[in-house]
Amino acid sequence: MLIGCTRQPDVDQQGATAEPQRRSGATETDQDAVASNRQTNTSIPDPHGGYVGTKACAECHQQIFDSYSASSHSRSLRRADPSENLAGVTLAHAASKRSYDVVVDNGQLRHVQWEHFVPRGAPLQGSDAKLKLTDLPVEFVMGSGSFAKAYLLRDGDYLLQSPVTWYVADNNYAMAPGYDQPIHLGCSRVIDPGCLFCHVGQVSQQTPQHPQVLELEIGCERCHGPSQKHVAYHQGDGQLGGDKAQAGETQIGTIHPAKLGRVELDSLCAQCHLGGDIVVNLNGQSVWSFRPGQDFAETQLVYRADDGKSNDPFSMHFDQLWNSPCYLESDTLTCTTCHDPHHSEPAGDAADFYRQKCLQCHQDEACGVPRQQRITEQQNQCVKCHMPASSSAAVHSATTNHRIGIHGQADSTPADSAVERVTLRLLQPQPKNLSPGELAIANSMAEAFWLLEYEAEPDKTRGLSASAIEDTLVKLSDDPSAKQLALLARLAAFQAERSGDVDLSRGHFQRAARYAVTALDDSTIDHHARVSALEVLARKQFQFGEYQSAAETYNQLVSLRRSAIDLYNLGLVYGKLQNFGAAEQAFRRAVELDPSYPLPYRSLAKLYQLFKNAQMASQMENIANTLINNQRQ
Repeated sequence: MLIGCTRQPDVDQQGATAEPQRRSGATETDQDAVASNRQTNTSIPDPHGGYVGTKACAECHQQIFDSYSASSHSRSLRRADPSENLAGVTLAHAASKRSYDVVVDNGQLRHVQWEHFVPRGAPLQGSDAKLKLTDLPVEFVMGSGSFAKAYLLRDGDYLLQSPVTWYVADNNYAMAPGYDQPIHLGCSRVIDPGCLFCHVGQVSQQTPQHPQVLELEIGCERCHGPSQKHVAYHQGDGQLGGDKAQAGETQIGTIHPAKLGRVELDSLCAQCHLGGDIVVNLNGQSVWSFRPGQDFAETQLVYRADDGKSNDPFSMHFDQLWNSPCYLESDTLTCTTCHDPHHSEPAGDAADFYRQKCLQCHQDEACGVPRQQRITEQQNQCVKCHMPASSSAAVHSATTNHRIGIHGQADSTPADSAVERVTLRLLQPQPKNLSPGELAIANSMAEAFWLLEYEAEPDKTRGLSASAIEDTLVKLSDDPSAKQLALLARLAAFQAERSGDVDLSRGHFQRAARYAVTALDDSTIDHHARVSALEVLARKQFQFGEYQSAAETYNQLVSLRRSAIDLYNLGLVYGKLQNFGAAEQAFRRAVELDPSYPLPYRSLAKLYQLFKNAQMASQMENIANTLINNQRQ
């Protein structure tokens, strides 16, 4: 995941969060094996969806723009500058046998990834036998640098997340959140518009797998809404007409956050700072569909699991605040009560600044601790007792607990694995325009996402049944959307691959394919639902020996996402069709994309044996065996 990011993508996206793609596929000794299932500024030149960029706002609001320019939001994304990033160093990660060189080459910052051939846990040395996996330029630095900086790599049309992160508290590089484990994604995680939402101003989504950054930093319009009409009005071109003094906010075409209700004002911050484990997009929307002035819960519902990934204090601020007595007993307390998005940290005495915020409602003498004791022990800072800092693994630093209250005991109870059923708790209040039936569908989709994400960890999915969730969704949805159909296809395929009965498995796969085909026939289908449906359909076609159809489906997948496994499976299909030239090309492309993936090398060895090229066959077989043995150790 990106720094501080626990907002998981919608389930129709392959993988639902940033989990490792599972490498499981046919070995070449099993000719009937199934296919693998692993799977810029501050101005916008041409107004995009009514957005004009922050530079246009600065022409009239220079003072606010100057203040904003010193805030963290103005540094949310920037192009990589080698002079601002430590280079000439190596980050060694013994747990995964990977190391990462941070270098400058011809004035360009680059991250180079290596796999070391050593016993697991052994110290990594430059003299080790090793294989270069990737050598890619850093295009963007993500994050203000207040806590950390993440790095986005450029590989052709794709943006990828680097496993390397700079942590301010450590003054050094370390593994990104979610990567400090023996098996991780390496440099293969593709960054899409959903990943970029909380870090950029605007992106083009014409090709979601290849997002184009239109405005680098989080800017004015993220909170004030698309301002093309506002700018046109005040430039006096007469498009809107009328007297400015008589024109309302809607006519002028921008949002004044101070005039919003609390739900809508909270939503401005929640669109990025509401962390959770599972996200369900509503009514065919994405996070980019949200507009200031709306209730964010009408765009996305965010859920937290009993023992989910989002339990790091860095991502829990909203959940903590919303459950605080101060919030529950107030009609006006919001994020902006203490935080001004136009400014960085308060100048001067920050402790006194925040204490005065508390004293707007609370009397100094009402504190149960004598004043002199407060001054001696806590510097008379309310937050030291009532919003204590706790350690965050996400940012390698301490972060403030936003549950305003009396602390001293654990703020949360660890999940009890003996509980019969895992709980996915909706964090937001139910939006007014969402019916009970629609909420029930969203809740079931959240359970499906969670089950599919943690299929290999039954303790996390206890009590969840793919069959029961599928039945519920079918009963609740009279006219299921393409997203729902793609999810139903995944649930049916999940059952097919876990059934010990051949006939039952075939029935599940046939049902999965029907869902997938219906989803693909829907003209409103989005990119992630299309990818999910195609993946399920391809697996079914391979299972049923429909190799020509499988080749066509896998070719579509290859055009839509960057996956060595898709290329490997495409090679297997071409092998079944005895199109050995195309099979060789697909396997070669797979190892170019992921040189650490052993199965394509083994398949190439079989092909070269067939071609009577003993030298190449032996070379490919040796590489495959070396990689497999290294990954098993």
